[in-house]
Amino acid sequence: MDRTCRVLIVEDHADTATSFAALLEMHGFEVFVSSDGSSIDLACLPDVALVDLGLPKRNGYEVAREIMERHPACKVVIVSAHAFPQNVDESRRNGFPHLVKPVDPDELKRIVDKVCETKTGG
Repeated sequence: MDRTCRVLIVEDHADTATSFAALLEMHGFEVFVSSDGSSIDLACLPDVALVDLGLPKRNGYEVAREIMERHPACKVVIVSAHAFPQNVDESRRNGFPHLVKPVDPDELKRIVDKVCETKTGG
């Protein structure tokens, strides 16, 4: 990769955010975390955003749409325990891949790698 791929994690569960961040940092990604999605600072210009649906202050889809509106180059992936078919279908209808928690670490890394390779030309 020409530069470090940037990942924004929007996750209210501290242990999940910490474990996702540690995994991705271990593989060389630059990681930023927002705990509730109420104020998304996109100054980091993320390549990929991992967004939880069940946030305390906002709906995850609202956060995902805000990220896409403010930074169209960012690829948003929904990462949620909401695994009902209607949740997965809604994510896909909105153009977001949907990973169900608990997420396999290898799958998470694979998805982020794929997005980052596309974004950075790696």
